[in-house]
Amino acid sequence: MTIKKGAIVGTGERIAEVHDFLRERLNNIHDIQAHSDNLTIMRAILYTSFIDALGATRYGKEVNTRERFTRVIIEHGNWPEAEKICPMHLHRFLEVSPGLPEVLQKLNGLLNDWQLQPDGIIYLDSAPHKDEIAELWPDQGKRKHHKKKLEHFTHVNLLYGMRNGLLHQQYSANGFPLFPKEHKNVHYVYWNKGEKNAHLELIHPSEFLGNLCDTLLENVMNDFETKKEKPWETGHFPSYLIDGLY
Repeated sequence: MTIKKGAIVGTGERIAEVHDFLRERLNNIHDIQAHSDNLTIMRAILYTSFIDALGATRYGKEVNTRERFTRVIIEHGNWPEAEKICPMHLHRFLEVSPGLPEVLQKLNGLLNDWQLQPDGIIYLDSAPHKDEIAELWPDQGKRKHHKKKLEHFTHVNLLYGMRNGLLHQQYSANGFPLFPKEHKNVHYVYWNKGEKNAHLELIHPSEFLGNLCDTLLENVMNDFETKKEKPWETGHFPSYLIDGLY
């Protein structure tokens, strides 16, 4: 839909215009072509940039970047594990920033259970929810421990923090066979189980990120429509974040 210059734009027309504008850019990301070694990385970076910009569209410049990114996913992303805690990252943090022995003990038990699982793929449904760990955290997770609140270790916050560090997550391009469920869900891979160098890696598949962007776009636009708000008057979509990357 194209709105004529100088015309008074109604709310419905504006929402349709913005939806079409964003849909075109998201489809361009879906369809981007590159060498197989780089394609997954490029899409992941573009998808997280799209989420960044869509959060700005919904909440405006008055809301800081981290809050926009995480809030739009929590409120509109239909990601059930968004506010689950990553035991791997929190455990590493507490090892170098001690002082919460009950939390560390709980995480030790969980990670030990993960190590005993026969499959090297672990999905987030087995991760603890933020509220579960908050019971063991000062002020129910609200107080900072060594400059970090509990919410910093939720998966949605980790996705924000890692959005510019996705370059290392390219093991599928090196020959590791992703099964359909692994394509569509954030998961851990337990590398070298039973050996001294055994370790977990958190993987954000590009298909998961693409599906998340599709869901966010439709739900955010529906939210504008329900509340009868015009997107451009609420926030902004910095198109250079997308156009400058492909």
